[in-house]
Amino acid sequence: MAELASDLLDDLFNLDSRLWRSVVPLILKPGFLTTEYLAGKRARYLPPFRMYLVFSLSFFALSSLFGDEFELVTDGEEVSLAAPGEAADETIASDSAGSEFGCSELADATPIEWREAVSSACTAIAQDSGGFIAAVQNNIPTMMFLLIPVVALIMKLIYPLTQRRYIEHLIFCLHVHALFFLILTLGFSLEVLVRAAPILLRPAEVLVAASTVYLFGYVFVALLRVYRQDKMVTLGKFVLLGGGYGVTLFISFLMTVAYTAVRF
Repeated sequence: MAELASDLLDDLFNLDSRLWRSVVPLILKPGFLTTEYLAGKRARYLPPFRMYLVFSLSFFALSSLFGDEFELVTDGEEVSLAAPGEAADETIASDSAGSEFGCSELADATPIEWREAVSSACTAIAQDSGGFIAAVQNNIPTMMFLLIPVVALIMKLIYPLTQRRYIEHLIFCLHVHALFFLILTLGFSLEVLVRAAPILLRPAEVLVAASTVYLFGYVFVALLRVYRQDKMVTLGKFVLLGGGYGVTLFISFLMTVAYTAVRF
C-alpha cells in the first residue's frame, strides 16, 4: 500500500512524468490513447491500468478527505439521510432499532434458510447505520475495479465481428474510466470550492452538466475512432453499451450493498 501511494504521488507531482503528457490527449482526443497503445506507441504515455489507478485513487482519496458523512435517522416510519449532528426527532434505542428499521418485515419476506442472517444483519445496520454507509463507500472502489472487466466482456459481445481480443476492449474501458474519474475529481473539487464560495454554485452546476454531456459524446467518438464502424452502427452499439453498463452498474451496487451487509 505504501509503494502504491508513493507511485501515485510520484505520478501526480512529477511534472516530467508520462501522466502529464497523457492528460491532454485523454481529455481532448477520444480514443487516441487507446489506438496509440494498440499500435505499440506506448513510451510517451502512462499505461492504461496505471492511469486508471491514478485518477480513481485521486477521486476516492479526495472524497474521503472532504466528503460529508451521512447516517440514517428515522422519523416515525420514514428513513432519511442526515449529516452528523442532525438529530432525529427521537433517539433510537439499540434494542428497538431493528423494529424501527423494519427488520422483522424484511426477515418475514426472506426465504426461511436466510431469515436469521438477514434479521441479524438488518438489526446491526439499524444500530450503526452511519458505519454501514461508510463500509459501503469503502467497498465502492473495489466494485468499480471489478466492474471494468465485466464491461469489457460486454463490449466483446457487442463487437463480435471485429476480431479484437478481449484485452483490447479492456484497454478501451480503462481509458474511458480514467477520464470518468478525472471528471468526477474535477466535479468534486468544484463542490469543495462551492462550499467555500457559494456564489460559484451556478457556474459549477453548468460545468458539471457540460462535463456529463461531454462524457457521453466522448465515449461515442472514441468508439468511432477505435472500432472504425459506420456512425449509425456505432450509435446502436453505443446505446446497447450504455444499457448494459447501466444494468451491470446497478447489479454491482446491489451486490456490494448485500456483501457489505453480510460482512457488517
